[in-house]
Amino acid sequence: MANLSHLLIRMLFVIYGDSRSGVASTAGRFFAKGGEIFVLDMGELVRIADLAGNLISLSGYKPNEYIEIKFTGLRPGERLFEEMLLYKEGIQETENKLIYIEKSHVMDAGVFNRQLKDLEVHR
Repeated sequence: MANLSHLLIRMLFVIYGDSRSGVASTAGRFFAKGGEIFVLDMGELVRIADLAGNLISLSGYKPNEYIEIKFTGLRPGERLFEEMLLYKEGIQETENKLIYIEKSHVMDAGVFNRQLKDLEVHR
């Protein structure tokens, strides 16, 4: 039996080795100064139900005939799809079209401390 939480859930996937080598090569050669946040373009969303059905079929079985696909319902906080963070003004392109660097938002420490104290006063 394959347990899935919802028929319509879609997720992003990337092959681990591809992501690791891509980030390492881009970061090491061009942009690594320390503290950067790298954003990977993960491609298209994939329906988990389709993925499960394809894996079952590729294993030589028929979905819901030999291996049942059961939908258990969304868990608390679970969403139907993931969102890729790509604000064009919030990221910097790299030589690699699938890797971006998030632009840091520098905050003045004095402003931060004043805002933090304001929050504590209003608790």
